[in-house]
Amino acid sequence: MSVATSSVSSHSHLANSEKSVRAMYYVQAISDPCLLPRLLQPFAKLGLIPDRVYADREWCGDKDLNVELRLLHINPQRAVLLEKSLAAIIGVKNVIAVIEEAM
Repeated sequence: MSVATSSVSSHSHLANSEKSVRAMYYVQAISDPCLLPRLLQPFAKLGLIPDRVYADREWCGDKDLNVELRLLHINPQRAVLLEKSLAAIIGVKNVIAVIEEAM
């Protein structure tokens, strides 16, 4: 299993793999009405629909938006590309990516 934050991450051991991986992204961002569609845009650009999208700001006091996005089967290179794309979105404070072999 690999865990990385939005800073430069190393998934080189996954990059050479032809197997699909499961990718889970945990995003902390400012609470803004336009942010949720912007988080889905990197997936759409790759022709992907997340298998799970969960957004919550109930426990953040309306200051932050916590979003969980999951893909059950994705190419390892695309998984890393999505992590970097999510981290580059204006308003995103932190991205934690968990990328592991698909079951």
